[in-house]
Amino acid sequence: MEKQVNDKRVCVITFFIISLCWAPWLIAFYPGSVYWDMTYQLEQYYGYLALQFHPPFSTLIAGKCVDLGKLLFGFDNRGIFIYTMLQFFVCAAACTASVKELVRMNIPRWVVYVAISFYSAFPFFGATVQCVMKDTVNYGLTLLAYVMILRLYNNISETQSFKKTNVLLFSTFSLLSCLYRKEMIYVFLLVLVALGIYAYIKSSKIRTLLILIPVLVLVLLSGTITNKTIARGYFGQEFFAGSSEGLSIPLQFVARVAKYHDDTLSEEEKMIIGECFPFGYEGVSQSYNPYLSDPIKNSFNNTKAKENGFWELYWKLLKKNPFVFLESICAGGYGYFSIVPNVPTTVDDAPTNGLPGGRIPSLYINIGVAGEYGNLNISFHDSTSEFRNFLGNYILAFQLPYNLLYSFGFYTWVVILLVCMVMRKSNIFAVIPFIPIILLIAVCVMSPVNDYGRYYMGIIFAIPLLAGYSLELLINK
Repeated sequence: MEKQVNDKRVCVITFFIISLCWAPWLIAFYPGSVYWDMTYQLEQYYGYLALQFHPPFSTLIAGKCVDLGKLLFGFDNRGIFIYTMLQFFVCAAACTASVKELVRMNIPRWVVYVAISFYSAFPFFGATVQCVMKDTVNYGLTLLAYVMILRLYNNISETQSFKKTNVLLFSTFSLLSCLYRKEMIYVFLLVLVALGIYAYIKSSKIRTLLILIPVLVLVLLSGTITNKTIARGYFGQEFFAGSSEGLSIPLQFVARVAKYHDDTLSEEEKMIIGECFPFGYEGVSQSYNPYLSDPIKNSFNNTKAKENGFWELYWKLLKKNPFVFLESICAGGYGYFSIVPNVPTTVDDAPTNGLPGGRIPSLYINIGVAGEYGNLNISFHDSTSEFRNFLGNYILAFQLPYNLLYSFGFYTWVVILLVCMVMRKSNIFAVIPFIPIILLIAVCVMSPVNDYGRYYMGIIFAIPLLAGYSLELLINK
């Protein structure tokens, strides 16, 4: 049940506190730590590379921000900073919306204070908002969508209908999120189905469901048609998403069989596997990295695989080696469940202070665009180098035994615990607000990289909101 609160006062105070605490990161790392993927997107925007992998919508937004900075100020740094401020505003607004939702809940006030402190002072968030990449904006958009999902769930629970304002806001945030990350289509699709079933059971009225149909269509079409339209209409290219992007699990399994169970494969099977990679069969076992699928995935020729029987061989190997399959999944995703941080780091030059590099947002700048193509001139200011070192060391202040707060597995087990508590105290439909987070954890496990902050950070953004929701259910029951 919602409490009556002064929404404007809560929003202003929360936004001010969060902005004040995040500002040092923006100053120290001005114009922003440009992540590798963002340099590829800018290369695509300026025509040095063909459009692929990265959604054209996010590429267009980033490129326009850089263009605006160059137009107004004549400096590439200013353009990058404009995009950094976009990230800053979206994420700060999302965290503020999350806190406002907590204030409305029937929970102790100290929980709200802890949430504000978590968003403001914990280095994960300040470091994230200055890291220039498409994911950062999406963290804020998905958190705003989570807030709306929680409101829609409460609408059904309390009034057996949906408020049109909440539906409109959810449609907007989910659409933008899908444009930034195409896998969010499946997340929001399942949430809408669950909300629809719950609404029908509570109201027994078909008309209650009709309001969700346009939203469902919007979500389904957003990440495919819109991005392809932008690619053709603005860039004059076809958007190539990559045929092997979702194949990390099967390809890592085959590579693991080739590396550790070579004696179980016939010469014909080895030939089939080798034909699908430019480096041949021997290169498959040599390139296999249990924590990272990119060396295998990015070299895979799926067209050839469909022609030479690779996938038939895959199913045959799966039936013969089911435990190897499980081993490959565990090797590629255990960092999202393991509390002890022991996944080797592969991050270059990032001041991780002994922590696995993938656990901390990028605190370094990539000037590959300027160095290789001479198109952009992006750099940190030398005058803030000591400040950057200070913030890098500030990360150490939050180390607990086993680096608990920096362990993605810790947050995963928090989510599991909250889900179990909610199901014990309520019913199965009370888990609906957790659906996006559960699915994103599954996406992380199936992703190309183990224990990787860029994939997991969106889950951490939602933890205070889900904790407050669960606590309210426990108190009211």
